[in-house]
Amino acid sequence: MQRDSRAPVGRTRASEPVPKKSVCDSGFALVLVLSLVSLLMAAVYTISLISKVDAEIGATDAYRLQARQNALLGLGLAIAELQRAAGDSAAVTAPATLRLTNSTTLAYPSLTGVWSAGSFSENPDNWFVSGNFEELGPNQITPAVLPPESSAITLIGNGTVSATRDMARALRVPIADTNGGYAFWVGDEGAKAALAILPADSPLAPNGAPLVIDPRRDIPSFAHNSPVRAQPFLWNDLRRLVGSTNMKARFRSYTTKAQWVEGSALVGGRFNINTSNPISWEAVLRAYENARDPSQPELSAAKAQALAERLAANIGPKQWANAKPQFGPFFSLAAFWDSELVQESLEDAGITTLTQGDLHSILWPMLAVRSDTFRIRAYGDARNPADFANPTAPPQAAAYCEVIVQRTPHPDPLGNGLRFEIVYFRWLGAADI
Repeated sequence: MQRDSRAPVGRTRASEPVPKKSVCDSGFALVLVLSLVSLLMAAVYTISLISKVDAEIGATDAYRLQARQNALLGLGLAIAELQRAAGDSAAVTAPATLRLTNSTTLAYPSLTGVWSAGSFSENPDNWFVSGNFEELGPNQITPAVLPPESSAITLIGNGTVSATRDMARALRVPIADTNGGYAFWVGDEGAKAALAILPADSPLAPNGAPLVIDPRRDIPSFAHNSPVRAQPFLWNDLRRLVGSTNMKARFRSYTTKAQWVEGSALVGGRFNINTSNPISWEAVLRAYENARDPSQPELSAAKAQALAERLAANIGPKQWANAKPQFGPFFSLAAFWDSELVQESLEDAGITTLTQGDLHSILWPMLAVRSDTFRIRAYGDARNPADFANPTAPPQAAAYCEVIVQRTPHPDPLGNGLRFEIVYFRWLGAADI
């Protein structure tokens, strides 16, 4: 076999050159590496972002929890002061309108005053609102001035009432060694006409007729004998009874269900006479017409309204030319009737067909000189420690709560009369205030 003369001598296939790698292969690897690095960086960023959000959520929850705890602290202090001052059965309570004279500006009628047992002072021991019991000194808040919103916490606001003068504000009290504060306000529910009381649960006149508070002249749609009356305990629930009536304008006049201690039981349907609210008085006076014997003089709706206006004017600040202000409160029902206040009010109203004795003979079982049911609103907040030196800095979280406290027949373990207990509690939103 002859050798091909074109093939180089001694050269084999193994010595042939290796082809170079494609430029496309190198570029793909670089893109892949960069993509993996980008994904890794995105994953790290996402994890750090999630951790930051979790930390912020945790901090927000911590602030919110602290704010609620501070609100509960304010609530506890309010109940403690109420127990100390009003636990004794001889203590007297009244809204601020009772004590004001014609020379005093009625700017803050929603305050509740308490006169301790044995007191016969014209002025209460104190007004139940935060800022009046702390080291700042007593009576920082008085009925003469409603604290401005810029320097106080609003606890009764546009979500509850319709008029500025019906609002309630309290001083924010800083809590020592913390970055939080609290505020509270106590309202006297027994000095309002209680609407959620059935005839079967109402006090009885001496003739056996139920003494039912009747607001139908002021609230025509009120379901007077409806069983629904026994159900509501919340203020907002009254809308089921009164229809479209604006209850915000009547917050200081009516309540749902106030109760009083009577022996070893709680009873409803009473009324604290130490108030100068004519709407409340009218609803109570109308019980006379519903319970009187046919032989007794009538008290028409028009007369009840006129008498309530004069009675409220005489028992509270002077509002009429011939009003006779009583320097109350009345510490007993006997003192109330002996004062001839009702008779003078009848004369001022021009009512000659009815006497004080007629009203006394029917209404006396439903009257009282103090209240045993109170509404408390409390506030708490938590602030950033970095803002501790800046009192105008907004809080990181704020909390509001409302309770109804009831004096019970059970003795207080600390010896302060009969024990107050919480019978209703709820957290409030800003819109509820």
